[in-house]
Amino acid sequence: MELAVTAHDIDALSVRDGGTVEVRGAFPEQASLALAVSEGGAIDGRAMQARDVTASVSQGGGIYAAPRASLTASVSHGGHIDYWGNVKIRQSVADGGVVKPGRVEDATRPLAEIRPKLSPPPAVPKLPEPPKPPHS
Repeated sequence: MELAVTAHDIDALSVRDGGTVEVRGAFPEQASLALAVSEGGAIDGRAMQARDVTASVSQGGGIYAAPRASLTASVSHGGHIDYWGNVKIRQSVADGGVVKPGRVEDATRPLAEIRPKLSPPPAVPKLPEPPKPPHS
């Protein structure tokens, strides 16, 4: 399902269970923005012009952000936060995960092009045919 939302003021976005939020368009600069992903999924908040961004990933998933002044980032139990800009960083990583600068060439690329791809699952071996019952 794809949904378009128009709003005057957004100061927080969250997603869980594998969902995706991709922010597009032009937004006026705002003081702060909170982004949260839990149990898989992604938020692309790079188009939101916020001075201070708080980003949290728990149990997998990713956040893509371009704060103007500071980033407070927390990753626990896997996941990643990629950021663009020369900003003050406060970070906490527990039980796996990473907070890292995004690649310059990815700053304006669509989320579908920069989001890590999952490897296809291994093939399931074919089960042998069950024995046929004896004829009576």
